[in-house]
Amino acid sequence: YDDAENRLRRSNLLFFGITDELGETWAQSEERVVSFCSDKLDISIENHQIERAHRLGRFEVGKNRPIIVKLTHFKDKSGILLAGPKLKDTSFSIREDYSAKVRVARKKLFTYGQQNNASFKIRFDKLLIGKKVFTYNADTDSVVELKP
Repeated sequence: YDDAENRLRRSNLLFFGITDELGETWAQSEERVVSFCSDKLDISIENHQIERAHRLGRFEVGKNRPIIVKLTHFKDKSGILLAGPKLKDTSFSIREDYSAKVRVARKKLFTYGQQNNASFKIRFDKLLIGKKVFTYNADTDSVVELKP
């Protein structure tokens, strides 16, 4: 089930920090993403490359809800993610969309990686520290090393 959910989310990206307004339509959200990609990432995305785009959650004054975007092509998603470092030291960010289970695992793995004061990478639901690979075990609420 979780694998199927993550496959459905594979073409999705979450955009954070883009100005929000009450009653924003899907078309307006889509246009904001197109403009954002052009202005902040120097990437030309056209409306036909976006299957859908809309805000998540309820509108609150002074807060910007994330925009979830389903792209028609995986290559477009990859290009946007590769431009992500251009957002460093800004109030904007872009993340991949994962199931709740994977989001929890990634959060736990990130915390574990930070506590080890070592350089690390997170790939999907795995933590890489040097040549060691770790995963999150939800049953024991612990991070465990995967043995080769």
